[in-house]
Amino acid sequence: MSLPTEPTSTPDRANHRQRQKEETRRIVRECAAELFEQKGFAKTTMRELATRAGVGLGTIFKHFPDKGSLLVACYREDIGEVTRRGLATLPEGDLQAQLLHLTTRLYAFYAQRPALSRVLARESTLMEGTGADEMRKLFADFLERVAELFAIAQERGELGANIDCQDATAAFWSFYYSGLIGGLMAPEFSVEAMVEFVRRLLEQHFQGIIASDRPSGTKSK
Repeated sequence: MSLPTEPTSTPDRANHRQRQKEETRRIVRECAAELFEQKGFAKTTMRELATRAGVGLGTIFKHFPDKGSLLVACYREDIGEVTRRGLATLPEGDLQAQLLHLTTRLYAFYAQRPALSRVLARESTLMEGTGADEMRKLFADFLERVAELFAIAQERGELGANIDCQDATAAFWSFYYSGLIGGLMAPEFSVEAMVEFVRRLLEQHFQGIIASDRPSGTKSK
């Protein structure tokens, strides 16, 4: 006579369910990325995704409230890790070098899957719903970290005391985003070429573009 087996403990069952949930989310996210690359954002349907992922349509909506949030999820965790590693390995004491270090890491990430990155860049500008909210938060978090680098550089005397760090961060973002779009528009994303492009813009920005011999008080026409 065999002894009855003890039922699985509640914590074990909860952990198992959580692992299943995470695995389902991963599968859906990876299948979505493949479809976005192959068909684009607009032509990818949630029903088609459910078929490819082998799950019910309702299951997808339990994890992702709309298609925009699904697109963001396709890269959010990975780009977050790239950003964290980039910030953890910053060169010391040189703001321009730090900004280019981050730019290089991020461009290299986008260049790995340019088709998916193009979809993200195109759709993120006009995205609505939950996905748009998540995208804005990602941008805001990244720019906040960059603004901290500007503030620290200002504290160590690398930037003038009159510099507005938020405005300076916005300028860097425009350079960074221009390079990203330029790389994605090219047949092949050249990380080196786009980083060099951003370097030149930063160099000019840091040096200033007003002529040093311009008479004091002269106004632009």
